[in-house]
Amino acid sequence: MSHLEVTHRRSEAYSAFHRAASINRFLQNPDLAHSLGMIDLDHTIWIEWQDKTFRPLALIETAEDTPRNRRKSVKVLKALALMAGIPAFLVLVTEADWPNPTDRSVNDVRRFAMRRIDKPQPQHGYMERTPEEYVLWLVQLRQHQARQLFRNPPFAFEEDRYGEVGQES
Repeated sequence: MSHLEVTHRRSEAYSAFHRAASINRFLQNPDLAHSLGMIDLDHTIWIEWQDKTFRPLALIETAEDTPRNRRKSVKVLKALALMAGIPAFLVLVTEADWPNPTDRSVNDVRRFAMRRIDKPQPQHGYMERTPEEYVLWLVQLRQHQARQLFRNPPFAFEEDRYGEVGQES
């Protein structure tokens, strides 16, 4: 993780590129292009394990707090969380109308609205948090999940099982 903002901008290029219509430019097969559905995973809270590998502790999708995003589909993120056995959350952000004191070129955050999505019956309502409450919640979440991980150490990943991407077998 970079502790400082490096680019001071967000490129919308990949956001547009990974949509089915754009992908189809290279495939000329709309069904195949549509089948390459992707999500952008915004946050993975992780911990460095004793063997110097990293283990995810939680998955968090962030989006602007809009009526549409309050109905945002999180099926893939939920499936990933269930497969990994870790919690997943949808966090909606409301921008403030004042600058962020650490980077005055962007506005700060006014509030967060969040819900857990990895349970068989996910939360339907949102919990509202101030920025300070949200940061404290992130710390508590990481501490809780780390304790769970230390109680039940993970299996060793078979990282070389499938070889390198594009490697001939």
